[in-house]
Amino acid sequence: MTNPPVYNPNVPNRKDALEKSQRDFLGNFSTLYNAFLANHVPLDATSGAGNHTIIEMLQQTTSFQTNVGEISIYSKDAPGQTDQLFLRYQGNGQEIQLTNYQIYPIQSSPAQTTFITFLPGRILLYFGTIFSFGSSAHLVLDPPIAKNIFTMNFCAGGSTPALIPWSSVQAPNSNGFYTLINLNQTAPGFGYFYIVGANI
Repeated sequence: MTNPPVYNPNVPNRKDALEKSQRDFLGNFSTLYNAFLANHVPLDATSGAGNHTIIEMLQQTTSFQTNVGEISIYSKDAPGQTDQLFLRYQGNGQEIQLTNYQIYPIQSSPAQTTFITFLPGRILLYFGTIFSFGSSAHLVLDPPIAKNIFTMNFCAGGSTPALIPWSSVQAPNSNGFYTLINLNQTAPGFGYFYIVGANI
């Protein structure tokens, strides 16, 4: 349309006949329909009509207030991180940080690069690259705060095919933290991508 309809709040007037206001009614409905399409499934869709497609949470400057019988999910700046999602229980109850998607680089060595991030539920992910100088390598879990390793995946880097190494987790240290994963049958002079999931 070259001239899209514009919403008119004065439709209908009290004394307007239906045939006089019909065009204005249709224009208003069309304008509302098109405005609703932003971040929503169309109202006339066969499934999910009217559902949100994107939810935006504007940053709050303080903790959001909650009444009895409701919870709040909101975004605010987490000190030393960035904007994160928070949940607050009813009646201004406990506030819980739901996300922590910041990625932290850990000091690298010639054999290993490490990054970490935290996920909800006290989950820590280690990821990066490890280079093998011989038929075995040692993946150092730094920081050493993993209490339970629940997954580890290795993928050969580069375009040359290489075998995926056998891995074994070294026993936890005296504090109960896992600090080392042993890799065997690695290809000398070859690099691997890794990701390790652990509970903290």
